[in-house]
Amino acid sequence: MSREPLALIAAAWLLASCAATPTPRPSDSAPSPAATVAPVAAEAPAALAGRARAGCARRRAPDCVRLGARYAFGDGVARRPALAALLYRRGCRLGARAGCTALGWALQRGEGVPKDALSARRLFGRACDAGDGLACAHLSVMYRDGATVPQDREAARGLMARACALGHEPSCP
Repeated sequence: MSREPLALIAAAWLLASCAATPTPRPSDSAPSPAATVAPVAAEAPAALAGRARAGCARRRAPDCVRLGARYAFGDGVARRPALAALLYRRGCRLGARAGCTALGWALQRGEGVPKDALSARRLFGRACDAGDGLACAHLSVMYRDGATVPQDREAARGLMARACALGHEPSCP
């Protein structure tokens, strides 16, 4: 049997499976902080964690956030949500908007820290004001649902539009 028909069948199956994949849409639950961490070169997770650890020790805010995400999800290191929250806090204090957003996410869900929706809202607001689209999306959901703020669907729509304008594609219509 020739390999050509098998290759055609495989290609058709691949195209069909890609076409059947739904386009991501904004969901009722806000995205995880992993979405805030830019991908780095294809290295082993443990090596990336080591590089982020060294950068965070040198007070590089993005590295603190990257390392926090690795501890939050156990990627190349043991899963330690409390340490992740501390690293997010450090990144936020050093000026990384993504650190503020990720810490807000942890506070909103009680991941490694006691639940504190009011502090989460403040962090989302600060990061959104600084131009973090993901933070605007989180804040939008809080306004839509009336979580720690009076329910305000108009404010929620405005925040979602801002999130989209800031490049957070899942927030776009």
